Amino acid sequence: MIAGKNICEVDKLIAQLKKKFKMNDLGAAKKILGIEIHRNRREEKLFQSQKKYIEKSIGEIKHA
Repeated sequence: MIAGKNICEVDKLIAQLKKKFKMNDLGAAKKILGIEIHRNRREEKLFQSQKKYIEKSIGEIKHA
């Protein structure tokens, strides 16, 4: 996963990495390591949530 404020710099880095490694661009991350990622590009904000993980964990506790 690659992240940065300047999309041009991110694109340059990706191009350099593709020259050295076989890789695929999977687009913007929506979830990684169980953490959901939500973006508000207009307001330049990034939110992370583990809501589904917490809800699943609570559900498992209730059914135990």
